[in-house]
Amino acid sequence: MDGGPVTVEASAERLMLTAQGDLDGALASSVLAALTRALDASPAPVIIDLRGVTSYDEAGAQGLLRAHEALAARSRRSAYLLDRPRIRALVFKVIHATQDERTRPVATLEMAERWLHEPSTQSFADASLERTRTLLDRFRGKLALRGATSR
Repeated sequence: MDGGPVTVEASAERLMLTAQGDLDGALASSVLAALTRALDASPAPVIIDLRGVTSYDEAGAQGLLRAHEALAARSRRSAYLLDRPRIRALVFKVIHATQDERTRPVATLEMAERWLHEPSTQSFADASLERTRTLLDRFRGKLALRGATSR
């Protein structure tokens, strides 16, 4: 699928679905339709790139949950590529709601590729805790830097 708010790129190694804009009911329906077609066409693992999604509403959140349920029902390994904290929080809710251990939210394409193709025994809860620790360490570093520069 080319152009528009939802695109899909397929290769032997992965499916990459990219969404752009506000995640409302219409965009979520487009995501579900494109994802379903892509899953029917290929057994490859999936990256869902939501870096172009700027906000969401309740209809969009419910639609993303339905799309993820379709993905989880196929037992596909997948990664959500994210860069906005609010969208990341939504994806965490979706993953937790579906209890899908085959999916991870990630910040970079490299991390997504690594997750899709390297076996991991780390649970989602452990990965979430690890991410929280990383963010906390960064925050502490910034606070220390501020304290050092304000003296």
